Amino acid sequence: MTLHEPHKKIVQLKEELPLNAHLINEWKQALTGDQQAQTQWSTNQGGYWNWQANGLTVKSSGTEWSSINWYRFDKSIINNLKNFIIEVTISGKAETAGFSFGHFKDFLSDLDSKINRRHLQLEVDVSADCWAFRVDGRLQNRQWFDSAVQCVDDIINGMFSFKARNVEHVSFQNLTITTFQASCKLTIIMTSYRFLQRLRVSLRNWCQQSLPSGTIEVIVVNPHSPDGTHEHLAAVARSYPHMRICEVSVDPKMMTNKGAMINQAFKVSRGEWIWLTDADCLFSTRCASITLDQIEGQSQHLFYGQRRFLTTSQTDALLTGRIDGMRDFDELCRVPSIRTPENIPWGYTQIVHRTILERVPYREEINHFAHTDGLFVKDCNRHRILPKQVDGLICLHMDHPFAWYGTDIFL
Repeated sequence: MTLHEPHKKIVQLKEELPLNAHLINEWKQALTGDQQAQTQWSTNQGGYWNWQANGLTVKSSGTEWSSINWYRFDKSIINNLKNFIIEVTISGKAETAGFSFGHFKDFLSDLDSKINRRHLQLEVDVSADCWAFRVDGRLQNRQWFDSAVQCVDDIINGMFSFKARNVEHVSFQNLTITTFQASCKLTIIMTSYRFLQRLRVSLRNWCQQSLPSGTIEVIVVNPHSPDGTHEHLAAVARSYPHMRICEVSVDPKMMTNKGAMINQAFKVSRGEWIWLTDADCLFSTRCASITLDQIEGQSQHLFYGQRRFLTTSQTDALLTGRIDGMRDFDELCRVPSIRTPENIPWGYTQIVHRTILERVPYREEINHFAHTDGLFVKDCNRHRILPKQVDGLICLHMDHPFAWYGTDIFL
């Protein structure tokens, strides 16, 4: 099917559907061959563009850049979305491909011969004036081709287009636009090296928190763990579009420097509150709501919860799915702990206002996990930031071999 000049007539919106749903419906109509929906798209910079049942494809026309504008998705529409995330899957072969909102407002990913499929996510929070671009869940650094984006207005005042550079053939599929109910209030920061089995269990509960969509972001710092952590985080990011799931990739040399990894994650965090925890810690799906209700307006405290220790058999049951970390959380809490529960602000749960981490960063001179959390508590005390326990906040610590100084096995 060939593309036409943009049609001036705009399809009238039905009031019963949200705006983002209308946009995706029109995208799907274009895929099915609807001529009116297709006329809202027009080639901009070259490329041979064609509609297929499963996506919009482009082949080289000999130009360096190939792009196609979606006239339906212009600034008047984008501004009305407020907080939103745009996602698309790209596949094929090109130097880079993705989407754009104007010259040097491009959010692109490479498509190499080894990995010819990528999932792109652009998150835009208008009220907080911030944005984030992720590829397969991994936060991307700034590039020359997005250099004209200095604030959210540079995005929302543009026009959406698909774009590719030095394309051979690329398909744009699975376009979605999801809106958030709230700006980010709470950032969860975890580090994970060779801890994927336990991370799977803990992350699932974080993704099901009983708060409005967008309230929480989860940042997992991954020092190139060889256990499939990146691939799992990419799948989680695709599966939970209402959540802000973000992988921060760091140098493998940092794999035992907990302080350095936490500080890297904090630099890209957006929550008013920062919750430091570990990949082997399991919380209820109500924990964020319970905590935010109690800590509001108390920015000069280091908050923490109670830690209870699971047995090896309980942990094995969680890892294999015989026990469900969401469904059976309360039952696990009722079982007597094998060790005396701890009510100390160690690294399993440290919750502070972001202004505290700006003044009191984690220590980076200790290249292992032991004692860094204790030093953070002491540093907070010196700044008169005193510990305070959150009532009803329980952390279930999954059992594993000793790993303060790193691990050579997958946990």
